[in-house]
This record gives sequence, C-alpha cells and structure tokens, in this order.
Amino acid sequence: MKKICSLFLLLLPLVYSCNREEDIHQDPIQTVEFEAQIIETKTELGEKTGNSYPNYWSVGDAISVNGIASEALASASEYVGTASARFSVTGTLSAPYYYAYPASAVSGYSTGHATVTFPATQQMKSASYDQSAFVMTGSGSSTTLTFNAVMSVIKLTVPGTYDAKISSVMFESLGTEKVSGPFTTDFSGLTAASGATSRVNVYADGDGVLFGSSMFVVIPAQTYASGMRFTICATDGTKMKFSNSNSFTAQTGKIYTLTAKTYSPEPFVIPEGLMVMSSNVRFASARDKSSNPDTGDRDWTNRKSAYYAMVNYYRPAIIGLQEAQKEQVQDIKNN
Repeated sequence: MKKICSLFLLLLPLVYSCNREEDIHQDPIQTVEFEAQIIETKTELGEKTGNSYPNYWSVGDAISVNGIASEALASASEYVGTASARFSVTGTLSAPYYYAYPASAVSGYSTGHATVTFPATQQMKSASYDQSAFVMTGSGSSTTLTFNAVMSVIKLTVPGTYDAKISSVMFESLGTEKVSGPFTTDFSGLTAASGATSRVNVYADGDGVLFGSSMFVVIPAQTYASGMRFTICATDGTKMKFSNSNSFTAQTGKIYTLTAKTYSPEPFVIPEGLMVMSSNVRFASARDKSSNPDTGDRDWTNRKSAYYAMVNYYRPAIIGLQEAQKEQVQDIKNN
C-alpha cells in the first residue's frame, strides 16, 4: 500500500507553496505457483479518483523476489492497466520471500539483504513519475506480495510564460543525505552505501516541457535536515535555482505538491574555454582473483549512477575514458 499526501507548506513558506496531495493506492500482486515463478512489475499513476491516485501495472514491469527477476509484463497481458497482476517466476524459491520493484534496481542479494540502486537520472513526465525510480520493497511468507514504497514524490510546477521550455530539473540535498546511487536494504528500510550521491537529475524528452506544467521528482523517504535545492534549466541554456534550508521529512509513499516561484533566469555567464573531462572508469566485469576481487563498491553496477550524476552535473563537451568496455561506453552515452 502506497500513500501519498503532505505538509510541504511548512517547509518552504517563503519560496513556494505546498499542499496535501491525494493518496496513491497499491493493491497486492497476486501470483500462482509461486514456487516456480517470480514477479516483475512497474507502476504508473492512473486518473485521480476521490482522494487517491490508483497505481497500475504497465508493459515491461518486473520485480525481484529473493534476488531473482521475473518475466516482464507483455503488451498483450491482461494485467496491463490493472491494480493486481500475476507474473511467472523461474527459479528455486522458498519462504520467507524478500521482494522489490523494479527488478533492475536490485543486485547483490544475500538472504534478506541486497543492494538497491536509485538512478541518478529520471525521465520527466507530466502524468506520472519515472517508474524506474519509484522503489518498493516488502517481505513475508505469503505468495501474495504487498509492496511498500520507500520513496517520496515531489509534484513540481514551475510557473511562468518564458519563451523557452524546461529541459531538466536537478534536486539536491543540502545536507549529508543521499538520493541516488547504491543503498543497502533489508527490504524494510534503506541505508546509503559508498558511492551514493546527494543529487538527482530529471530530464525532459524531445524539445522540453512547457513552463506551468507539472512534473514528478522521486526521492528517498527520509529527513532532509538541512533542506533542499532545485535547479531549473531551460532549453535556451538559462537556469534558476531555489532552495530552503529548513528541515523537511519526506514520508514513505507520499506525494508533496510544490509550486516554485515564477521562472526568472539567472544572469548568464559564458564559461572560459571548453569543458573537457578525463576519467578512468575502470572495466565493468568482476576479476576472478581472490586477492583483489572487483565486488561491492568496485562493481560497475554500484558505481555507474554516481558517474552519471558527476557527468550530468559538469556537462563536459568532451569526455575521455580509460579502461572503458563497450557496454560501459554505451551506458554513459545513454545516460
């Protein structure tokens, strides 16, 4: 069950307003012959009904159970667009079951513990959040799985009649709290791991999003003791920052509506020269060498989100890569 509401107005009264938003409702996922199946799912917000947004399974959704990923929902599946779904699992499974969504975020599973990686970049949407960023977990002995959100969602609106469009939004914690990269979980809570970062970027597709539109930013549910900052970037290269240093507690499974001040671009400064970056990304595959194994923080799976965040923050014109394998180069290009 995911619930989303809030009191964000108390956080930033001088900069923007925030009102309690409707709940998000998530029904349990049903499955049969669970011992031979695993469930993968992905969710999207449906049309608001009363005081809640229904959460529906969509094409390509997949979950992880005891470290095993399920088959994804096909486009022809009868469960697409519904609140409950059945999924096929291939693997040897026994209770208790530890499960998470999305399956692609889970790695290093070991008897009730795993690494969950929050993406450093999210896709900007007007009607729903980026499904890959909305992490849910749960555990139990029943083959009926009930997912609980470990994230919060900020529904952000940037008013204005500016000629350009919104190209990206960067969210930053002003304290030590981490919002992207690897986290460890016991499937009931989260702890930031080495390599986690304090910012996340949300990017618009195509030619950008109109000012005045709503967009969703997914962040881990936690207390942001020193507040937070948003950087709004427009397609013409201008940007605007707004922040507040008041402590804010983002609760699990809640949406916080936030209206920023009217877009007013900061004075544009042309950087001197050309931004060039060189980095040794280190190869992706693990080394079969007991004295120096590439596991944990060294694994590319656990490092790449932090690398994406760094590149997206500095936005170099040219990047030189050392030791990069083909799949790593493609990952970097895609993100």
